[in-house]
Amino acid sequence: MPEQCLKAGRQSNNPYLKAIGELSIIAFYYLLRVGEYTKPRMAIYNGKTKRATRTIQFSVGNVGFFKDGKVLPRRSKLNLLLQADSCTLKITNQKNGRMGETIHQFAIDSEYCPVKALANRVHHILKNGGTTDNLICEVYDKKTNKWNMVTSKAMLTNIRQAVHDLNLAQSGINPDLIGVHSLRAGGAMALKLQGASDTTIMKIGRWTSLTFLQYIHNQIAHLNKNISLQMSKRIKFQNIAAIEKPDQQTQHNT
Repeated sequence: MPEQCLKAGRQSNNPYLKAIGELSIIAFYYLLRVGEYTKPRMAIYNGKTKRATRTIQFSVGNVGFFKDGKVLPRRSKLNLLLQADSCTLKITNQKNGRMGETIHQFAIDSEYCPVKALANRVHHILKNGGTTDNLICEVYDKKTNKWNMVTSKAMLTNIRQAVHDLNLAQSGINPDLIGVHSLRAGGAMALKLQGASDTTIMKIGRWTSLTFLQYIHNQIAHLNKNISLQMSKRIKFQNIAAIEKPDQQTQHNT
């Protein structure tokens, strides 16, 4: 699904759609919450406009690239940024109040690489006059000479369109039940299906408990692959609680 979003964005000349595709890949691999990479929700408190949530969205300054164990300057040319072999997102603040944490991912040999997606986002912002304070969801439109931000609503529209384009309804997936949070949940599910430990999933997704298990859906058939085969294997059981009883003489003397 995130790959389809990126593919659709690249087939378009619309920089906004390209950004949505890149953010889809980033959210999936880094297990991001939607509020961490889309336009901040604002509310009015006592006549003043303020952020509606504690979460601070990722900015360009929160992104760090590495190549061969050395820092790769984020203002490098795009062809150099695309050669980064890993990338870190440093968290300023998240909804549970934890700060200063990092999420690190290595590049993969694929056009759908999360490191390359971040390289494209950072380069787009900086080459168009943005700074490290710009959020990674910001998009510059040359036609209007204006900056826009990718919203959670726009993400939702394109994710559901990807479900439709991939005809996932045939696999029993209802597009109306897909939400933006599906990218984070899908990333956790992908890790689980590939045998990642609960500790690894919690670390990447920044869960402090096993609450992530709510995303591990029982209706995914692959999760139960070979389970019945394993259950069918006969094992000789031994009741280890059935220890020898003490004899009467021993009990009396004691």
